[in-house]
Amino acid sequence: MPELKITPEIIANTSQEKRREVIDDLLIEIREIVKDVTVGGVRGGVLDGNVDSFMSCLEQELIRVSNKGEQDEKILSVLPTHVEDIKRISKEALKVHVVGFFRSNKKELFGTIFDTNESQHSLDEYKKISLARRLYIQGFIASLLEHAHIVSEDNSFDKTVLNLSKYYSPEFSEEYFFGDYILNKINEGEYAENFWTREEVEKLFTHHFRRYFVSGFIKSLDSTLKKVAKNYKLLNTDYIYELLGSDFSKEEIEKLWTPQIKMDSAVGNINSVDESVKQIGMNYKILTTDYIYEILGEDFSKKDIEKLWTPQIKMYFAINNIKSLKKGILDWKNGKTTISIGSYEKFLKNKVN
Repeated sequence: MPELKITPEIIANTSQEKRREVIDDLLIEIREIVKDVTVGGVRGGVLDGNVDSFMSCLEQELIRVSNKGEQDEKILSVLPTHVEDIKRISKEALKVHVVGFFRSNKKELFGTIFDTNESQHSLDEYKKISLARRLYIQGFIASLLEHAHIVSEDNSFDKTVLNLSKYYSPEFSEEYFFGDYILNKINEGEYAENFWTREEVEKLFTHHFRRYFVSGFIKSLDSTLKKVAKNYKLLNTDYIYELLGSDFSKEEIEKLWTPQIKMDSAVGNINSVDESVKQIGMNYKILTTDYIYEILGEDFSKKDIEKLWTPQIKMYFAINNIKSLKKGILDWKNGKTTISIGSYEKFLKNKVN
């Protein structure tokens, strides 16, 4: 059963100028505790009651920090256009903290910031708990704003920011997106021949992929990074040739499976890179002139298609529309996607218009 080092008593006795530091330490403690706890499923009456009570306190504090009055009450007035997003993420993430801590701590919340049972405490004790809870919520919101600033230039509040705020500190986000976290993690325990260089990581583990991993694999982030790195290192010409058989020559594979395409293959089916490569290879072979012509109809001649649908463009469609080639092509024709393919994009816009 975890025991929090930072208690309401400690917070109450900490000077104003050092409280943010102490609250940050408490956030680290709780995030670490709840990281490996399952928070889904049936909760039961006792937990539901605790969650509802804490969420009520959270709602009151969100109202307070939306005001433009006292200095400690105007956190949300800094980004007025994102207030509703910040409130939504705060509620979802802090609910995870309550449920995760409750389950990890064997259903005991007494004396912690999640304890809302005023009748079990003296007036002085509960004042300290209430203060600690308020400061915790404020500290969480401040860290949420830092996450958003690190992850995106426009401070957008999407699932990436939500997941990071649940389980990690802004310092982690900084190291993950701009430091050597991924480099160190994927090289951990590997033989020298499988080592990644910093240049390779920066080039292939793009900002898009880093967001994707956080958004979809936050509870298994480290193992996911290592799987993707291992998948990529497997994909040499001989390995891909063995998977695809006689459908591709080694020369074709070397031209088509560029480092970026290999990375796309490694991510496409993280738990089965072989299946990912086979599906991409099959899609590529399906994309003949006749097949594309049938879908695009009279807007394009076969000569147009042969000229514009280069091997690189076919590979792009083979990867990005792995489950439905036809739908992908039609969506592009009708302007429903934002896929950019250089001269082909300009040509297609002219055709549509």
